[in-house]
Amino acid sequence: MGNERARILVVEDSIDTNQYVQDVLDRDGYEVLAAFSGEEALEMLRTETADLILLDVNLPGMDGHQVCRRLREEESTRSIPIVFLSGAYVGTEDVARGLDLGGDDYLLKPVMPQILLARVRAVLRSREAERALARRNRELAALNAIAASVGQSLHLETVLEQALERTLEMLDFEVGGICLADEDHGKSVLHKYRGVSSQFVAAVRGTHATDGLWKRAMVNGQPVFLDNRSHHPVMTPALRQEGLKAMGCIPLKSGQRVLGLLAVASRQYETVSQRDREILVAIGHQIGMAIENARLYEEEQRRRRQADTLREVSRILSTTLNLDELLRLVLDELANVLRYDSAMVMLIEEGYLRVASAHGFATEESFEGLAIPVGGEFLVCDVIEHREPVVIADAQQSERWLPHPQLASARAWIGAPLIVKGEAIGVLSIASCQPDEYDGEDVQMAFAFANQAAVAIHNAHLFAETQRRIQELALLNAAGRAMASTLELEDLLLVIMRQAIEVLGVEAVSILLLDTASGDLIFKAALGGGADNLKGRRLPQGMGIAGWVAQQNAPLIVPDVGQDMRFYPDFDLDSGFITRSILAVPLIARDRVIGVMEVLNKREGRFGADDRQLTESLAASAAAAIENARLYTEVAQAKREWETTFNAITDGILILSPDLHVVRANRAMAEFLKTTPQALVGQDCCRLLWCCHDLEAQTLAERTAWEGKLRLDEVHEPRLGNRTFLRSIYPFWGAQDELMGMVIVLKDITAQKDLQAQLVQSARLAGIGELAAGVAHELSNPLTSILGFADLLIQSEDIPQSHKEDVAIIMEESCRAQEIVQGLLDFARQSPLQIAPVDLNRVVREVLRLLQRQAELAGVVVEMRYATDLPWVMGDARQLKQVLFNLIVNAIQSMPNGGMLTISTSYGPATTRQGKFVRVRVRDTGVGIMPEHRQRLFQPFFTTKPEGKGTGLGLSISLGIVENHGGTIEVESEPGRGSCFTVLLPARLPERVD
Repeated sequence: MGNERARILVVEDSIDTNQYVQDVLDRDGYEVLAAFSGEEALEMLRTETADLILLDVNLPGMDGHQVCRRLREEESTRSIPIVFLSGAYVGTEDVARGLDLGGDDYLLKPVMPQILLARVRAVLRSREAERALARRNRELAALNAIAASVGQSLHLETVLEQALERTLEMLDFEVGGICLADEDHGKSVLHKYRGVSSQFVAAVRGTHATDGLWKRAMVNGQPVFLDNRSHHPVMTPALRQEGLKAMGCIPLKSGQRVLGLLAVASRQYETVSQRDREILVAIGHQIGMAIENARLYEEEQRRRRQADTLREVSRILSTTLNLDELLRLVLDELANVLRYDSAMVMLIEEGYLRVASAHGFATEESFEGLAIPVGGEFLVCDVIEHREPVVIADAQQSERWLPHPQLASARAWIGAPLIVKGEAIGVLSIASCQPDEYDGEDVQMAFAFANQAAVAIHNAHLFAETQRRIQELALLNAAGRAMASTLELEDLLLVIMRQAIEVLGVEAVSILLLDTASGDLIFKAALGGGADNLKGRRLPQGMGIAGWVAQQNAPLIVPDVGQDMRFYPDFDLDSGFITRSILAVPLIARDRVIGVMEVLNKREGRFGADDRQLTESLAASAAAAIENARLYTEVAQAKREWETTFNAITDGILILSPDLHVVRANRAMAEFLKTTPQALVGQDCCRLLWCCHDLEAQTLAERTAWEGKLRLDEVHEPRLGNRTFLRSIYPFWGAQDELMGMVIVLKDITAQKDLQAQLVQSARLAGIGELAAGVAHELSNPLTSILGFADLLIQSEDIPQSHKEDVAIIMEESCRAQEIVQGLLDFARQSPLQIAPVDLNRVVREVLRLLQRQAELAGVVVEMRYATDLPWVMGDARQLKQVLFNLIVNAIQSMPNGGMLTISTSYGPATTRQGKFVRVRVRDTGVGIMPEHRQRLFQPFFTTKPEGKGTGLGLSISLGIVENHGGTIEVESEPGRGSCFTVLLPARLPERVD
């Protein structure tokens, strides 16, 4: 360093001496600063810098030695040379003390100018030599640090990052960058840069290697340095725009091969010094070797990753058998083996190549509709045909490239066959957006990878097939368990449909049953979109895909319902569900079609033969379930009818075990014994009826069992209300002629005995008894049914409490019906009517409340029309209620398939009688009455109902009650269109009674 740039601080309290020293130094070209105390010097050095300090020892306040100590304690002033000036006598101890405190020299005043300048120059030269040595050491250390830094990592990006940072830090340059050579395309690629704008980066990125600057640096392998006087057609405008004054470009070599370029630039220095140039060249050699090592390492790592990836594919065979997961892993691992921008796995399905998995496509357009015939004309078909990889440099230049929008950016392409046991199952498609991307080594790697992937895919297919078979068996087993656990048809079909949706992967399932009378198909059960709107709907005979399947007794797959004329779209319009594809199979039971099972819209893929086979198995289970449920319903109905009949019999009945204990008792027997039927079960019959195991009772039972025939006798039982019974004892036998038990019937004949005692009134009482018995029989059947079913329902745990409260109302009203029976018996005994004002509107409402449920179950819609201000009639409300009860029950029973029941009240003159009458009309839309039966409607015991369904006494009794009230019943009927019964009662009250 020359003295022209040195700055010297003079610290002297004497103004004259201070000025003298300043003048001497100034004439020699130094820049001089002046301070007159130690405190002022310290304060000045906080903001100013100095290359040398001339320090007086004897200063006011803080002396020179103290100032020196303070300067050496501060980091910013510690390295500034200090020369002491002393005007007093200086001994050896004073000099030693000053030098020990950090001084560099000691001068005595007065000092001659030549001596002063010589000492100043000597100190500055020594300081400059120290600085040069320190700088050289720092440079060597920096070079070592750079070499160590770039040598610590074998990752190329890390090497470049560290090299650039260390170089800029070492040489104090603001701007820098590293370009690497792209030998395939003759360009340099800017990898790392610091301190420049994006416009500058764009100007130099991708510059062709034949351009002058790069040609000299990269092609010729020579360093290039630019300054303000240089003129480069490309770089100079960019340098000046960035404010750069000097730039150096150093080739990064490995041997004689140029790998890239290190560039540094400064906005401060006018040129790159020779020392910096030498350092840059040395750094370039270090970076070049580090780049080569990193590339060799990365190449080795790439090959190792390729081998590891192939082993990973093999590992996948034992870690996952899920096809979707496997295909994803295959394409993920492929990226570690080969460079690609997009890749696909295409598998052969039913003679077509379809995309099973894809990576790297920019748009969201689906490959779902892409299906390539295996023997087609496209390049991918050659891979299947020859079972060898196919590679092309630029796919877009080939007329046989697949014309799909998502494949428009593909250039270089490899197609590797997926081969298992010599058979091609698909193609691994690998594409790059750059042409000429792949070489022979890449093709071999792709082929090896595809072989590994093919084995994995094949195993996944086998596993999926096994799982599907297991699921099918599980589904069939579940259906079998459901059939064994319940005979409720709806519950069973729900289980089957849920299993079908899960295993088949469909959106909806429906089961239609055949109505043998009309030939229509009725939706019995459905699950999925819009299912609630389908249940109970009818599909006309032969209509729709289901209708075709039922008629042809054959399964049918429709992949696109929009292309099939048999599809019946009305149900989609009503339910809002959109049907795309259907698999329908017939339900067959006892060699006849009883319905159709449909599965709709497979979520993934299309319906195939496996789906059809599984659905047929499910349909077989469903058909068997339906038949079993029907049989169960018939048996349950027969059981209920038997129990109803058993409890409806007015004679007391006990069913006994062989040891004479009660197995079952009917309601009449329980009433005789003032208990419940359930309480009688398990009791000893002899003790129950005869109060002890007396010899007579025991002998009677044993003789009956031994003789094996009916035994009749008449007994008088004080315990049973002091009544007389006709006792019948019946033994019954098993299939092996073993005694299964006995039946005891107690028929109450007390009334008969009393009638026999009243010979005078026998004829009349016999007629009345016959009528009473007929009335009791007519009413006891429905009454017993109501009470029986109500009792069963109220004891059931399957209905909610709110419904039990409704059943309790039914039982309460049924008990009131018993009072009506008693009233009829009273009438038969000619007991007087209980005449009072009666509101017929109220009577109709009460009867309808009792029969509302029966009408709903029969599918009958009831319409009520009440006349306002209807006059009241004089009569017996209980008997009039029984009349309306009989008429409404008959009307409901005349409509077996449902219909309309209209009940209306009115007031006015009659067509057949004088005066005004209150009318109650009961009109139905039932089967009507044949003309030949009209004259016999009100005859006792005449009925058109099937045997066991009626006694023929209801209308006869009803007419008798109405006539006793001074009225009549009129009938209008037309076969097939319904009937109308009109009850006419005289209006004997001018107005309503409050």
